[in-house]
Amino acid sequence: METLAIAVTIIFFGLLFIGLVGPLLAILNRKNKLGKYWVIGYLVLLGGLTVLAWQGSVALGVIPLIALTITGVIAFWPKSNQ
Repeated sequence: METLAIAVTIIFFGLLFIGLVGPLLAILNRKNKLGKYWVIGYLVLLGGLTVLAWQGSVALGVIPLIALTITGVIAFWPKSNQ
């Protein structure tokens, strides 16, 4: 049972790490340091990971879903006219 708890913890922190990379890519995209296709590709992969994690457990699926939403909003929100 301890190994199962360790495995779930590693999966949980892995999903958190992957979720934190998305907003970083979106911010780099907003500052024109990174192409938009990198963010789109990441969003596609994160969407697939969300579906896969959601099938395992709703609690694990919520983490990439939140990251997917935040990354999409940051990356594709219209830029201000300053």
